[in-house]
This record gives sequence, structure tokens and C-alpha cells, in this order.
Amino acid sequence: MTWPTEGESVRLASDPVLLESDKAYQALFEIGAQIQAQQSRVEGVFELIVEKAVELMSVDLAWLALVEDSPIVKVRSAYGVEHAAFKHMEIDIGRGVGGVALAQGQTIVVPDYAVYSQDTSDDVRSAVVEEGLASMICAPMLREGRMVGALYVGNRTRTDFSGRDASLVSALAAQASIAIENSRLFKQLESKNALLEQTGAIHRRLTDASLQGAGLDGVATTLSELLSRTVVVEQDQLPPFTRAYGPDPDDAESESWSIPIMAGEDELGRVMTYGTTALDELGRRALEHGATVLAVELLKERTAKDVEWRLGGELLNELLHGTGGVDRRLAARAARFGVDARSPHRIAVLESTEPEIDERAVCLAAARTLEPGQRPVLVATLGPGRAVIAIPPTLYDRLDGVLRPVRAAAAGRGSCSVGVSRSTTDLPRALREALACARFATLSGRVDAVVTADDLGAMRFLFALEDPRPLSDYVEEQLGRLMADPRCGDMQLMSTLRAFLESDGHHGTIAERCHIHKSTVKYRLARIGEILDRPLTDPDVRFELRIAIGLADALSALALAPALRDPALRGADEDIGTP
Repeated sequence: MTWPTEGESVRLASDPVLLESDKAYQALFEIGAQIQAQQSRVEGVFELIVEKAVELMSVDLAWLALVEDSPIVKVRSAYGVEHAAFKHMEIDIGRGVGGVALAQGQTIVVPDYAVYSQDTSDDVRSAVVEEGLASMICAPMLREGRMVGALYVGNRTRTDFSGRDASLVSALAAQASIAIENSRLFKQLESKNALLEQTGAIHRRLTDASLQGAGLDGVATTLSELLSRTVVVEQDQLPPFTRAYGPDPDDAESESWSIPIMAGEDELGRVMTYGTTALDELGRRALEHGATVLAVELLKERTAKDVEWRLGGELLNELLHGTGGVDRRLAARAARFGVDARSPHRIAVLESTEPEIDERAVCLAAARTLEPGQRPVLVATLGPGRAVIAIPPTLYDRLDGVLRPVRAAAAGRGSCSVGVSRSTTDLPRALREALACARFATLSGRVDAVVTADDLGAMRFLFALEDPRPLSDYVEEQLGRLMADPRCGDMQLMSTLRAFLESDGHHGTIAERCHIHKSTVKYRLARIGEILDRPLTDPDVRFELRIAIGLADALSALALAPALRDPALRGADEDIGTP
């Protein structure tokens, strides 16, 4: 035991100062317990702190200021205050009594506010003066180095606060900072729990819509109702590719939010929402869960569409390869697809340089070309690198617009040639025509060539041929010597031969069409007969030459043979005279 030295006095437990101090700290302990009991009510905690500060310190007023979203100290609660302006004070960190206390991390005692030198705002000084505040203590509220706020007590009469007073306020501020932080955490926990409950309710409602078979439209409509906003779904899996649900957004004032619709690592599309206000946390969670359910619905609808397209392909193959025509059973099957099997169609055959054609991509490309209400386009495969589509009459006027995306889908990374038949109800015959045209398109050597049966004109008998090379040989046998002779181009002998055959040998008509003299006609015909080494007066020779020129023109249109000189390009020949 250590005894006091001489001159020291021993303060007993009955000493009034010690008793008063014990009473103050006992009250401080009780205040702390009450504050902790109120931690679930943040605003209640604020009110209790300032009320108990006035009671503990026996002062006229107390107020609490907090640091929230910005480096500004704002009054949040006050007790004993008489003027409204005082309750709305705010000051930057580093200015004013509270700003300096927080910046320095220490309690500040102000015996006389009127003479206290400080950098504060005019609004704050005016509010303090209006309230009649003379003296104050300000203790910073800190929590793990983070600024929470400041606790003030004050009197309207000048007061010389003691170090004990400052310690009590500092202790109460420390208690308050812990309680406020706990209250904030408790409030956040409550908010998160409420958010989880609301999110769960949204999850159940969207999931129920899916389980009840509402489909993509039903789920998106439910999401729009939950958000009370417009919802737009954009995707490239099946038509229609863009769908809007709920009220129309006001484009001039709407706030938008967009997230992808994902199936694993595959992005199926996007879901967007529009409204007059920004999307809150609950709304974002609803949108995220909605995107998940929409992904499931898209996959379900895509699977159903794939089955429909596959069955449509099987139907088309049966229509194309049938031998007994379209019977009642087949017509009924086609009607279920919205197809009139007995109406005329054009058949298009796609020949790709890729060994495997993505049939679904071709079906999707064909579906994209359709307008609402239009009959579907049946698509099927015909073996490696070859697909076929049946084009109804409603699309005839947009044939190029249909073929372009379909050909691109069939080509993949390579190229694709296309053959198109005439319009007919005899689909097997249309297939043969389209196959022949596709072969001609491929043999032409042109990238992504398209050949239609109409291009062949009277030479449609070519459809029956598997290989057009014998026709080229025939053209070469009949006209090769003339085309190879250097005098052919100079004297335009081919254009003269055309005119001769088309006018049945009438010299006057030939001269008029070729813009030459009749004597020149005689000379040229003699030269042609000499080169061909055949008499042009022989009817059989004329017939064979007429067939050869017709074939040459047809093959030239298909880029399978060099073009003969176009008679439309004939000009006034130089009169080379007669022998």
C-alpha cells in the first residue's frame, strides 16, 4: 500500500466531488444502456443522445451533427433549441467548431462564443447568435478512424466548463458514435432483409408465371407490372425479335436500364426498361431475375421453334420428293404449318462451299424476312452443303430480299450459289429446275451467283441435263471456227449471221438491221460460209446454227461460255465492199 506524502491530502469515498463524479459516470453508463436499447431506431437514437446530454451535463441545449455523403457536418437532432435555423446548420470539415474538432480529432471547449476566433460560415454564426448561445463543448465522434459526426452541448449564459465536463461529453460522444454505427448497421440489416423478402416475392411471382406456361410474353408482362415500367426484350433467337410490354416510355424524360439475357456464356439478347425515374436496388434485382427467367423462356421457345422447323423440313422433303401429288393427308399437314401445299411456289436450292449448312440459321434468316401475318417459308436440307426453301407467292415481289439473308446464312464463312425455279404447283418439277439452276450457278464460277429458271428462256430443256458441257461442245462444233477467226470481230460476222438466221436470209432486212449495204451482206455471208465450210442455203445448216446461237446465249447468261457479240451493240459497219 502507498501512503500519501506530506502535504498530500487523501480524498475519501464520501468526498462530494468523487460522489458527484461517480454519479455522473453512473448516469453515463445508464445512458449508454438506453442508447443501445434504441439501436433499431436510428432517429430515436439521435433524439435520446441529445436529450440525455442535456440531462447529464445540466445545460440549456445539446445537438448532434453527422458526416454523411459529403465532407460536411449537418445537424441531425437537437434538444432545447428554440429557432428553426439552428436545426439546419451545416459546415465543411475543417471549419467552425465542429468541423475543426473533427479535423483535429479532439474535444474543443468554447467559454465565450462571441470572442472565439474561428473560420465559420455566416449562416452558422447567425444561427448560433440568434439562439443566444454563449458557451459550448464540442466532442468529435469517431469510429475506427472514420468521422461519424460531432456532439455539442451549450449554455445561453457564459460558462467556464471544466476538464471533467469535457471528458463527460467526450465519453458520451464515444458512446454515441458506437451506437450510431450499430444503428446504421442494424438499419442496413433491416433493409437488406426487407430487400431479400421483396426479392424473394418477385422471384416467386416470375417463376410462377414461367411454371404456369405464361411464356416469354407472360413473363415480360409480369416483369413490367412488378417494375411499373416499360420493358423491352430484344433477341435474335426467334421472331418477333423486338417486343415491348407495359406503358409506352416518354423518350424525352425516360430513364433506361439494360442487362443481357444470358444462357451460360451465350448472350441470347437484352432486356431493357424505361421509366420516368431511375431504377432502384429492388428494381435492378427484379430486372436481373427477370433476365434469368426470360433466358429460360427463350430457350424453351427456341427449342419449340427448332422442332417446328425440323418438322417443316420433313414436310418440305416429302412435298418435293412425292410422286403421287399432294393428297389430303399431306395438304392437312401443310395447313398446320400455315402452308397451302396446293398453291404455286418457287423452289430455291442453296449450294454452299461449306460441307455443313446451319439449317437453323437458314430458317431464322428466312423468318426475319417475313412480315407479321405472312405465311412461313419451309426450309429443308438436301444433303451435305445443300439446302432448299419453298417461297410462297406473297414473297415473289421481294425475292431478292428473301434470298440475300438466306444465302448469307447458308454460306457461313464460304460462299453460296442459288438456283430458283419458276412458280408452279408441281414442286418435284420445281426442285429439278432449281437444282439445275443451282448447278449452272456453281459452274459459272461467279461468287454467290443466283440463277433463276427465267434466265434460261426457251432453253429450259437444259433443266433435264446433269452436265451442260456437251452443250458447250456443241456450240464449239457449230460456231467455234467462226468465233476463232480474227476476221469475225473486225467484220462483225457474228452479228451478220444472227440477222441472217433471224430474218430467214432476207438480204434487205439484214442490211437494215446491220446498217450495211446489200452487197456487203452478200460478201459477209460468203465469208461466213467459207469460214464455217458449210452452205448457209442448206435448211439443216441454218437449223443447227440457230440452235447453237440459242444455246450459246443461254450458256452465256449463265456465265458457262464466252458471250457472242451482242447485236444490240452493232454500229454502222465500215462498208468493206464486195469482191
